Amino acid sequence: MDAKTQGQRTDLLKSLVSIAKKKLNKSQARQFEQFIVSAMHFYPDADYLDRPAEEIFHSLWGLLSFSAMAAEPVDGCHAAVRVFNPDPDCDGWSSRYTSIYINQRDMPFLVDSLRIVLNRRGLNIYTLQSNPVWALRTHEGLLESTHKEYMEGAQREALIRIEVDLHSESELADLHLELMAVLDDVEEVVGAFDPMRQRVDTLINELQENAPDVDDLEESLEFLRWIYNGYFTFTGCVEYELMTEGSKQYLCELPESRCGLFRKYGREARRELIDKLSPGVSGLYQSDDLLAVTKSSERSRVHRDVYSDYIVIKRYDKTGQPLGEVRFLGLYTSQFYSYSPRRIPLLRKKVNWVLEHSGFSPNSHDGKALMAILDFHPRDELFHVGREALAETAIGIWQIYERRTTRVFVHPDPFDKFVSCIVYIPREHFSTSAREKIQQVIGEAAGLHRK
Repeated sequence: MDAKTQGQRTDLLKSLVSIAKKKLNKSQARQFEQFIVSAMHFYPDADYLDRPAEEIFHSLWGLLSFSAMAAEPVDGCHAAVRVFNPDPDCDGWSSRYTSIYINQRDMPFLVDSLRIVLNRRGLNIYTLQSNPVWALRTHEGLLESTHKEYMEGAQREALIRIEVDLHSESELADLHLELMAVLDDVEEVVGAFDPMRQRVDTLINELQENAPDVDDLEESLEFLRWIYNGYFTFTGCVEYELMTEGSKQYLCELPESRCGLFRKYGREARRELIDKLSPGVSGLYQSDDLLAVTKSSERSRVHRDVYSDYIVIKRYDKTGQPLGEVRFLGLYTSQFYSYSPRRIPLLRKKVNWVLEHSGFSPNSHDGKALMAILDFHPRDELFHVGREALAETAIGIWQIYERRTTRVFVHPDPFDKFVSCIVYIPREHFSTSAREKIQQVIGEAAGLHRK
């Protein structure tokens, strides 16, 4: 924040305190001043600072007054949400935007997940201010005071104010329901995070005791330690039992094992014949692999608007025979996409195998070029293709590295979730129009678009 903006912010705070003394009783004015001093640590932009001070006062006092009431849980969700078009008679101010007030226990992913909902609805976001404070409440849940620093007996709460495109009165209820749903998703994920992470720890111990001594045992264990140590955001977990009836094997879901979003959105327990499932599922049980990595067919509603990641881990009995699996749903953290794959368990072994079998000297120009290709190759793709397919793709990219040519590399997911297409095109030929044509051609080839 530059000196000018800092000065404007200071002036705004003074104006708000002055307005509060005129419009509120002493107790309310003291509580309001406490709130804005504690909470207004966001950096207002020029447009916000240019608003009339009284309008800002009414919007912030409205947020504080809304948050002061004890919230009754709705379908298990403890968030309080108000979606409204400000009315001068009721709210003291009017606006060309629809306003949203949210009071929720402060937790990770709140702002990101709210953005996902609003962006998916195609809404412009004009203001999104999250004001985390330490809130002291009475036994009845009424707000007594807010503080910037921890106070004994206080809980950390987020008081959020959002402005979006103006809605008609008939549209407000639908937006309210969707915001409540995503806030409930966040609660579910955050509340279940530690148990899901702990399940990884118990799996590591189980595999150390029961898993057969296969080539990838130690590397698989290292990968599980890696996600346990903070490189994976868990959003769901569920277990399946492997059952044999005659010559047939079934995967049977254990409903009591559902955790996170699987618990919230779980349907009737599934019992499926392995031979009727995708090649990736049957292949996992026919191989020595301890785990498999794929993508969900649905986009995440929590944290990032991307297709969620799936990690499937086999379980073994005391004799080393498979007895089922645990499936984790979630998202890799940002380090996964910024780290060299040579720092990530499983990927490092695959990448090193490609380098060793390329025929290039590691210190040669071609060897370094191939290493750079692998370092910058899409991380998800590195997980989802076998080492032979990765080697073929990397060598293919190397062959066109300095040539003006176009080439497409296609890899279907063995779990039948998606098809990965990587298109290389000369930089000078790339444009929005070219991207849209590529998308159209791939969609038609995959049967997703009509010609």
